[in-house]
Amino acid sequence: MIARCQQAGLPAPEFRQEGGQFIQTLGRPAPQVASQEAQVTSPVTPPVGKLLEAIADRGELGNAEIRKLLGLTDRTHVRKHYVDVALAGGFIEPTIPDKPASRFQKYRLTDKGRAWLASQKTKGGPP
Repeated sequence: MIARCQQAGLPAPEFRQEGGQFIQTLGRPAPQVASQEAQVTSPVTPPVGKLLEAIADRGELGNAEIRKLLGLTDRTHVRKHYVDVALAGGFIEPTIPDKPASRFQKYRLTDKGRAWLASQKTKGGPP
């Protein structure tokens, strides 16, 4: 639980015992910066950048398609280091949000993902 909170950018939960009861307190995330520029310039790891480029080139992609395009074999590695990070950053979204574990699940760029790619083109970076 502590690791999941840290991955989501949340403070670690607090645990205490009061009057024979076990109490767990979950923190709230810091307020997000509302600026569109701040959202576009969010740090993107190289794996996420590659994923965004692949989706921009090919359209909606599933995990197997992502692995094939990027020359990767480990499904869990792709999920943890590419897909989950891009989802958490708001750069991609699932095509079937109600069924995240569906074998038919694919991912597409969000406005934020497209904006990041466009910002890389203007900087002379990838894409």
